[in-house]
Formats: sequence, structure tokens, C-alpha cells
Amino acid sequence: MELFDFKPAEIKPTYVIFDPESGEIKRLTGDKQNTNCLEITNDKYKELTANSITKYRVEFNPATTVYEIVDKNKNDNSELLVDNLLHLVEETKEETDIILVKDYKEEKWKLKFGKTFGLQLKEKNVQLKITKHFSITQENDPHVLYRSLEFNLDGGKYQVNFDSLDKANKFYSIYTYKRFNSYGHQIVQN
Repeated sequence: MELFDFKPAEIKPTYVIFDPESGEIKRLTGDKQNTNCLEITNDKYKELTANSITKYRVEFNPATTVYEIVDKNKNDNSELLVDNLLHLVEETKEETDIILVKDYKEEKWKLKFGKTFGLQLKEKNVQLKITKHFSITQENDPHVLYRSLEFNLDGGKYQVNFDSLDKANKFYSIYTYKRFNSYGHQIVQN
């Protein structure tokens, strides 16, 4: 009986180089780059090479705060889940990923990123290509809509002026679809 000195083959890491604006995959490489580089598993490498890298893109997932490789034709059903469609944004002093501020001094609604989430976006050089919507409704009743707020996160539009109802209305609720991990609401008084 022969004995073999079996040593498993070492699998070297593979990286995807991508365009951060479009998510387009530029190339696969064995060399890690300083920016716009994502390490992938051997299984993902096999999938990409078997199907063509042009079928995929790299996308930042705000819920997991990591870049992911997704099929360009994917249908994102996460927004269709009932728990995600009608998420109540509650007033809080705690840190959250997204903070919606009702600023009575400046008479504006402002969208801010929480400190930790904002740092992650900056460190990972993330460009959020998302328009975030909030519904201002009758207190505890999402069926009576007072107004909608829209923030273009890609264009840096993080403020919306009050309308005639906002300044006087102290009793309201805020709802949104849940795309990020956590949301909070803060009020800045005169």
C-alpha cells in the first residue's frame, strides 16, 4: 500500500475590479487593488466566468453595508415584503442609519446619515443611487397621507422645504419602505 503525501491545492483569492458609479465589472484579477475592488469566492468566480461578467454588476447593499455582485436583470423583491413596505419611522435620540429631521428653525425636512453609517459610506466610497421617499401621515394612520417627501441620495438633495401644513402640524406619523437597517426621526425646535 502506497502512502501519498497529499496536500490540498491552495486557492488564491480572486478580485473583481468595478466602476463605483455604474457598478460595471471591469475585470477579474488575482491582484488586490486599493479601491473599487471586491474579493470573491471561488464559486462566485466560476459563476462569473461561466456566464460572462457583463451579465453582472457590483451594487452596494445598504442593509448589509457591503458590496455584492448581482445579476443585472435581478428583480429586487426586498421592497415588496410586507414588513419593508410600510415601516414606521419613530422619534429617537439613538443613532440610526437614516435620520429624518423636522427642523422648525429653518422650516425644512432634512435627511442625514447616522455617524457610523455615514463613515461606512465614506470609507467604502459608496454612491447611493437611490431616491428615498417618506410619507407624512395622520398620526398612527398610514392611510391618511398629508404629504410625501423625496430625497435624491445620488444627487445630494437632502433637504425639502416645509409646506403650509408642516409648520402647524405637530401630530403626524412618518412611514417609508425599509431599505436601510434603521431609521429615526428628530425634531429641531425654534
